[in-house]
Amino acid sequence: MNAMNDLLNTAIRNRLQDDPDYDPIRYPEIARKFGKKP
Repeated sequence: MNAMNDLLNTAIRNRLQDDPDYDPIRYPEIARKFGKKP
C-alpha cells in the first residue's frame, strides 16, 4: 500500500506543477501537503 501512496503522491505533484489553473492560495491544504507555498 505504501508504494501505491507514493505513486499517487507523485502523480498529484506532477499534475499540480503542470496545471496552469492550480492556485495554491485557493487550496492551502493541498499546497501544504505537496510543498507549494500559498
